[in-house]
Amino acid sequence: MDWITEHMTGEWFSSTNPYPTDHVAMVEVGQGNNAFEVWYVVALVSYSDSWGASARNDMSYLTNSPSEYKPSGDRWINIGRPLGAPEGTVDWSQVHWTDEMIALGQAAQVKALSCIADKS
Repeated sequence: MDWITEHMTGEWFSSTNPYPTDHVAMVEVGQGNNAFEVWYVVALVSYSDSWGASARNDMSYLTNSPSEYKPSGDRWINIGRPLGAPEGTVDWSQVHWTDEMIALGQAAQVKALSCIADKS
């Protein structure tokens, strides 16, 4: 969680106005195609004006950013609910892994999304 807290700062969030910890979750998936490169699913509560008014739009990403070894640099791949897609939509088409690794990633995505704040 330290990595998330450190990296969820910027234009809208700072150490005095942090991103709420119950609005983000990170679950390790494991190694991808490169040895020692560890991938994670990051899920976060998001609200987008593009969705109309203040509709909640939970997002999820596959990232190697916290990994020590990144031969292709920091990667953030949107795997959950692209803009304009129906709620619950996932898209793993940009991830080129074995079927077994995709299944592990999808399980991590479900777990991460279940850990963020309730919609109620």
